[in-house]
Amino acid sequence: MAKFYGCNLAQKPQLNRTVLHWLSGLDDRFSVFVEAEGSDFSLDFLVLKPNGIFDVEAKNWNVREALSDADWLLADGETRPNPFLHQVLDQCTKVHDYLLVQREEVFGNQKARVFHKYRLGIKIFPIVAISHPQFSGNVQTHNWRKIFSTPVKLLAHIRKFEWFHEQATPFAISPEDVVRFAEMLHLEPINPVTLAPVDAKRFVVTELAAVQSKEPVGLRPVDDTTANPYQYTYTVTGESFYGREMELRRIRRALDGGQPIAIMGLQRAGKSSLAKESIRRYTEGSPQYVVIEYDFRRLKDEALQEEEDLTMQFIRALPETRETGSDQKSSPVTLPKGLSLTDQRQMFGRLLRSYRTRNKRTILFLDECQEIEDFLSDEKYKSFFVHLDALCRERDLALSVVLACRPAFFEFGVIRNCNLGRLFETIWLGALEDGPAMGIINRADPWLGIEDDAAARIRFITGNHAFWIQFLCHRLFEYCVLSAVPTVTREAVDRIFQQILMDVGCKPQFYLLYQEIEDHPVAFGLLKTLAEHAQDEGSSVDISSVVPDFRARKEVAEALRILQENQILLLSNDYAHPKATFRVEALRCWLRCHLLTL
Repeated sequence: MAKFYGCNLAQKPQLNRTVLHWLSGLDDRFSVFVEAEGSDFSLDFLVLKPNGIFDVEAKNWNVREALSDADWLLADGETRPNPFLHQVLDQCTKVHDYLLVQREEVFGNQKARVFHKYRLGIKIFPIVAISHPQFSGNVQTHNWRKIFSTPVKLLAHIRKFEWFHEQATPFAISPEDVVRFAEMLHLEPINPVTLAPVDAKRFVVTELAAVQSKEPVGLRPVDDTTANPYQYTYTVTGESFYGREMELRRIRRALDGGQPIAIMGLQRAGKSSLAKESIRRYTEGSPQYVVIEYDFRRLKDEALQEEEDLTMQFIRALPETRETGSDQKSSPVTLPKGLSLTDQRQMFGRLLRSYRTRNKRTILFLDECQEIEDFLSDEKYKSFFVHLDALCRERDLALSVVLACRPAFFEFGVIRNCNLGRLFETIWLGALEDGPAMGIINRADPWLGIEDDAAARIRFITGNHAFWIQFLCHRLFEYCVLSAVPTVTREAVDRIFQQILMDVGCKPQFYLLYQEIEDHPVAFGLLKTLAEHAQDEGSSVDISSVVPDFRARKEVAEALRILQENQILLLSNDYAHPKATFRVEALRCWLRCHLLTL
């Protein structure tokens, strides 16, 4: 294991023991200075190996966005000055200057001259290690400035990155150099578990699981009691919400301006999670906001009474606040009986205005709006959306409307006729960017190490589809728990995916990728035809070679439009030979295995 040096560490409660635990996974080629101070620098961890030095700054922050050239954004909305620009790079320079000045005392006369000669090539490599277990940020990569939130990648970088890469090494640090350097900083050998000093001639072997092997492993043991961190069955908010940073900012701006918002996407794209998380962040700690939620799926189980309007459901969710002196008391709104549809809607408007006079704002969140389709034959539901359009245009109500729906919703006759979507800030949810996708994949960091090749394979198979990343990683985690495997490899990803592909119980997970087009025979048939010709992974199919007369057939052009809008295919811009590629590799594999012969 690595040798650790420190001084009076038991008296330093601010010491980040998580990152200290990570560094215990290094082998005996490495030395680690913990909480070292010298001259005008003070650092968390200085890692030394024969051909490299790394300044590891530990941050226990819940980071939402971490970039190498801008301030960081935390999950609670706070910002932090970029550690690379304002702290780590400065520390690296000071450590390098210290070694340059003290080079003869540390390295001896002859090696000091070599150090001085190659001083421009000998850099102190900066690293920020984010130890917060719920890290969800986007990490911007850089050639040698690094941000890590996993022990696997941190240790892999320290092992691999070095001075004078791929050429003869003119300068190397010896164990004797390390000891002299430590003595100059008044450091002594320590046990990284207890932080207590140990015999300088003998380093105690710790009981940490991470140091039993030179390969990176998880921080905590994985067994049958370990909860699976990947959940694809319900809406997520708070620390479980990952990515969608641009969408969150767009929604916040729209809420600030009182503009209605439509969040559109296919099934399990994360529409409800985005809406609820946006509203939660916007209203948290602000008592002036009143939030009403209504899920249109309730209509199938709780059909409204014949004379009742949807606005009565919203009214029931509103507390009636009566001000008596300095006290405020809340009680449910009293609902008179026998009101007409017009009276009910007017009553809702009056209540919204009364809230406005109390400096309150109302946010109305309507979820799964496409479920209204089966009820649009009823006049009261048709007229409701005309009324909703009017509510969105009345600025004096202080009402913000947020819709979550599938794309078909705005194609319904009554919705199209009143042109409801013209007023909305429309946010379309597609595949995740690589950064947020990695935020989901790395949720198992405290328990598992996911190799870079394995993570890339997960992203390729799932097409960065939010639901499918969670589903595949859920299965991988269960495999690792039951098999006591601490590291996820590319081979493990392929093996588990093949099991999913052949498991008839997993058909619903594949079904949600194409179910929106099953009712379109031409589109569904074309999809299977393209899958038949897409024999290789990630291959593109020339549409003109599959359907030579597709331009003369309107139904084929319509089918292509449907497949593209439902994010099943990606079409190239080549007019002469347009090509189609499957957005989600898992669907191509499923179609080839199960549906081509039907």
